[in-house]
Amino acid sequence: RYAGAIFHTCSQWAFSRAWRRRALPDVPVVLVDTFFYDDSVRAGRLVDRHYPGLLDGLEKVERRQVRFMPTHYRIRNYWRHFRDLADVAGAVLLKEQVLTATDYLYALAHPLRLRWPRGSIDFLGIEVGGLVREALWDSWASSASTEGLLRYRTAARLAERGVKLKRVVEWFENQEIDHGANAGWKRFFPGVPVIGYQGFLAADHYVCMFPTALEQAVGMLPDRIAVIGDCLAGSIARYCPGLPVDTAPALRFQSVWSARRCEPDPAWFTILLALPILPRDATRVLVLSREAVARLDAPKHVRVQVKVHPAWTATQVRALAESLPRSFSLVDKPFHDLLDQANLLVGNASSTCAHAVARGVPVAVAAAPGTLVQNPIPEFVDHALWRICYSSDTLAAFTEECAAGGADAMRRLWILGDEVRERLFSPVTPEGIRHLLGLSDG
Repeated sequence: RYAGAIFHTCSQWAFSRAWRRRALPDVPVVLVDTFFYDDSVRAGRLVDRHYPGLLDGLEKVERRQVRFMPTHYRIRNYWRHFRDLADVAGAVLLKEQVLTATDYLYALAHPLRLRWPRGSIDFLGIEVGGLVREALWDSWASSASTEGLLRYRTAARLAERGVKLKRVVEWFENQEIDHGANAGWKRFFPGVPVIGYQGFLAADHYVCMFPTALEQAVGMLPDRIAVIGDCLAGSIARYCPGLPVDTAPALRFQSVWSARRCEPDPAWFTILLALPILPRDATRVLVLSREAVARLDAPKHVRVQVKVHPAWTATQVRALAESLPRSFSLVDKPFHDLLDQANLLVGNASSTCAHAVARGVPVAVAAAPGTLVQNPIPEFVDHALWRICYSSDTLAAFTEECAAGGADAMRRLWILGDEVRERLFSPVTPEGIRHLLGLSDG
């Protein structure tokens, strides 16, 4: 783990020199925290998966006030990555532009500064010392901790260089990198509003996404949280009641408001597998689906399309393609088009499940007995639209139930999906985007 942190950190420092340096902004800007992947630049254009369409509808002068500050995620070829970024540098402010060698050494040395608690630790009358030490060891020298410290030092360097910020919009999962970034903005840019944008859905036991009062007290949280639907606002501050929560445009899910451009092919029952980012979760989806298809009464009329997570590497995709059964095929079309052609989606641990039910496509959440269920679908959603499947028998039965419904049942599900959409996803409007970015304040 430490070797990985050193590789990624040193590669970013060394190969960022391929990026054509440009002057830092001399007017107040809105800094948007995001993630860049291997294919985030295509033909000289920035393709941002976390805020798609953010700049659409803004005036030219407004777009010039926005800068994306990326975390480089799962990059293997850093030379090519930074070379490609050179063509879109006008929209990007890289932390590598201001960080120094001292900052990188400071971040990489953090495991050596860690103080390990010894002896017993009492929590509500329970001895938890062993759990605390196990947790510290489990995350020791992680790349996320290193990145969080670099984000903290980035705020310090930007302040030293006189960069003016109008607002900061953080992609907020409340992980280590968010703690470091928010602590930096709070300390070095006091008075600048920091918005934590939660543009995703996750299972309730993804507990880091729910801020706590202690995190707020030590300055590790944004000033307010922006969620993507009215029904999400009530629960997000359950452990931090004084934290303001607003709604903001559901940028990644704006296609749920579009008219259908196609419908499922009546000659086939199409199952779409949306593979999540973690191999363990993806394997559960694949194994359960393969076994369920083999149990179906009429498998000849069933086809399975496999859509991998965009963060998968080319090596992972090739290995998957070689292992798929004959009736399974890899697809690389836009997700919303694949979804409108599907009769059933199988997935877990991904916002794609909630996306599907809001589009009226039934979802089988692949689960494993004895483990936490990675189900991001809110409980209020009608159970005609989703089912938790622990076994291939359960998934096969749900598949046949969906197949037996016919066109009328499919359209009833579409109506249920529209009701979900109204509660779960805020529409994307220029006014909503300006409010998120703080541009509507003048």
